[in-house]
Order: sequence, then structure tokens, then C-alpha cells
Amino acid sequence: MSTGSEILQGLYADTNARFLAERLSAIGLEVTAIVAAPDDPRKVADALRFAASVADVVLCSGGLGPTADDVNRHVFAQVLWM
Repeated sequence: MSTGSEILQGLYADTNARFLAERLSAIGLEVTAIVAAPDDPRKVADALRFAASVADVVLCSGGLGPTADDVNRHVFAQVLWM
């Protein structure tokens, strides 16, 4: 799962998702979905719940920096420990 409004606005390519999918596929793991969410807590939570519903393992990248719109830590904690 990738987060960041800039990805969904087409400002940056989601190279992390591509890199991870290539590497996981190369070692024989099935990638069942690639999910992206904007910098909106409710949408990040929804995307995380969806990703967890279709996969045994969810890898997340983006949105962990020191800017005001980086909400992932708090959202992940809420979703995963409820």
C-alpha cells in the first residue's frame, strides 16, 4: 500500500510499489493488489482495511515523514490495534 496525494495526482510515479512487486514476484510470492491512498486519514484507513482483506501481508510505504499531512502512524495504530 502506498500513501500520498502526490501519487494519486500523478505528480510522482509509485516506484516503491513497482520495486516491491518485482522483488516479491521474483521470489515466488503472489502480489494480489497494489493500493494507493491520498493523505486523508479516513481514506488511508479504508485502503489499509481493504489491503488487509485481500492479502496475508501488507507492505506500506510513504507518508511517514515529518510533514503535517503525514498521518499514517496514527491511522495504522488505530486500524491495527482496534
